[in-house]
Amino acid sequence: MELMHLILTGVFYLAIMVTAFFFISNQVDRKNGAHKSLVAIFVLTCLSVFQDTVYRMQFEGHITLPNGMYLGAIIIGFLLLPAISGVWFLYIVNSVYIKKVPKKYVWLVVWVLNFNTLLTLISFIPGTDIYFVLKDGGYSRGSFFFVHALIYAFFYLATIIIHSRYFRTVHMSQRYIYFVIFTLPILGSIGQSLMQYVPFLLLSNVFSFMILAMGIQYVQSNTDYLTGLANRRNLSTYLDRKIANNGNQGFSIIMLDLDNFKKINDTLGHNHGDEALRLIARFLTVSCNTNQFVARYGGDEFVIISNQVDPAAIEKKINFMRDSFKEHVPEKFKEFELGFSAGYMLIDHNAKVTATELISEIDDRMFKDKRSRNGEIK
Repeated sequence: MELMHLILTGVFYLAIMVTAFFFISNQVDRKNGAHKSLVAIFVLTCLSVFQDTVYRMQFEGHITLPNGMYLGAIIIGFLLLPAISGVWFLYIVNSVYIKKVPKKYVWLVVWVLNFNTLLTLISFIPGTDIYFVLKDGGYSRGSFFFVHALIYAFFYLATIIIHSRYFRTVHMSQRYIYFVIFTLPILGSIGQSLMQYVPFLLLSNVFSFMILAMGIQYVQSNTDYLTGLANRRNLSTYLDRKIANNGNQGFSIIMLDLDNFKKINDTLGHNHGDEALRLIARFLTVSCNTNQFVARYGGDEFVIISNQVDPAAIEKKINFMRDSFKEHVPEKFKEFELGFSAGYMLIDHNAKVTATELISEIDDRMFKDKRSRNGEIK
């Protein structure tokens, strides 16, 4: 590979990282742990790109590094990539965890990376043959290199477990983004193990970062910022698509409206009102299966769209959700008798309606239930 090609490739990857990071920093909350993880991923990946470029320039004979610098390039490589994998794990944890992220996850990453650092340093001792063996101005993999590979596998497995555990609490559009950004490094690790001198793992991290930036743009435009549910524009698009592809099945729409929500705002303030909205949003996300579409229509109104067309089953579902929701209401909201009114309608597969007409009709039905609240669905 020509020297200029190596340099331009490194600059290209750095340009991707810088552009993606600039976009992400202007789109996400900079105060949470997820943003801190992204900053760490950005810094570590950029350093890794620089390290890999310098190492390949030496490996292909374009430059001659002093022995100390060459050894430094090797050790940095063995330290940086596992660290990036560990921070990706922390990013997923901070993104999907419902409550405050326990410190145990941070300490888990710290201890694993310290263990990796220890084995990397020991590998420099002649005769240890752990991660690598230095020989004739280069290095080859040691007898215990598989331990280094297991560290990547550990972080990827831990990420999959966390992602699966909180899968239903994550908005659908984000589920696949998270899946892709930790699947690419897995494939990169496999490629790296098969072809040692091709930087598959580094490249997979660069492109995961780029995909995350594009995913955040999509989520920002289609997700309600406060609750994490689909927003009104996303709802309208989904309804239009649902009507166009109605087929022979039909579908149903449920609209919910929080009861006594205004009293919470007036008594406790809007911050507590926002907390109440996030509360019911999480409840609806967990209560509905993955085949149901949940959106915030506006204010304290929420919409559920599903393929269920049995009126008895829908009414049973709504009443069950009413009873279940009471158990999720925290003590500070108990005095407000926080609950919800609900209306629903069935859309026949032959119905010739628009999304606007459906929303208008279901809105009227929901308010009919709100005006005549007697514990039954009207």
